[in-house]
Amino acid sequence: MATIIVDESKDSSKKEQIHVCLRYVEFKEEVGHALHEEFIDFQEADNLDAKSLADQIIREIGKLGLSGVNIVGQCYDCASVMSGHLHGVQARLKEHFPNQKIQETQ
Repeated sequence: MATIIVDESKDSSKKEQIHVCLRYVEFKEEVGHALHEEFIDFQEADNLDAKSLADQIIREIGKLGLSGVNIVGQCYDCASVMSGHLHGVQARLKEHFPNQKIQETQ
């Protein structure tokens, strides 16, 4: 099980960057469960609309070999393009990965 954590910010050249982190539970019989959070990628945003950002995030998840079954959560700031429940990134990803719960952070 994993949760994706995504945020965006401008770099020093004023280009919008997105960063993706993954929080997941590792199951090891000999030691029990361990919670991990790892930085995955930092890249220039293809575009700043919800569809473009969602597509870019889905590509990153695909590179990791994760499927919709593995992704059970999303975490964003409260920006409407990210967390809008009708047309934001979270709504588009929820369609792609239906097992998810959404958490807004501030």
